[in-house]
Amino acid sequence: MKRIAWAVLILLPALVGCGDDDGVAPVVKISTEGGTVVSADGKATLTIPAGALAQATAITIRQAPVTADGRLVPGTEYIFEPDGLRFAVPARLVIRFDSIPAAMAEKAQYVWLHKRTANGWTPVEGEPVNLAGRTIAGHITGFSNYGGATGQHRPGPADGRAAARLGALRRHR
Repeated sequence: MKRIAWAVLILLPALVGCGDDDGVAPVVKISTEGGTVVSADGKATLTIPAGALAQATAITIRQAPVTADGRLVPGTEYIFEPDGLRFAVPARLVIRFDSIPAAMAEKAQYVWLHKRTANGWTPVEGEPVNLAGRTIAGHITGFSNYGGATGQHRPGPADGRAAARLGALRRHR
């Protein structure tokens, strides 16, 4: 009995190190009924609603390599696969971050969820950065790279439509 106890004590540290937190991006099959996918580091959560997918699809979220992009909150860029996937109904993406660098602190209120495009970062309709909860969230209609980046304005639905609705609301008062 003592030998078993010693064997457990000797092997326990090695066994504890054998968890799933090896940085490998999990692949999650999401049905047409919707579901949730979480990145390996637990910081990016994608909630796909029912009806967003035409068929069951294997989804992967992996963290992008860190870049020296001054607009991007470090550690918030994620790659979503399969590349080019489109949703019939927008999915909600929430990215948690550790901190906003001091150099970005004065612009923190302008941090929004952004999509990486050929022209840089494009704001996505979403919620303002939650500094207390350390989250950036928004609704996405398809896959690309997404991350928290600073912008010049608050993004709204297709940006122009939000301004048109606001103008219509003011005229009706």
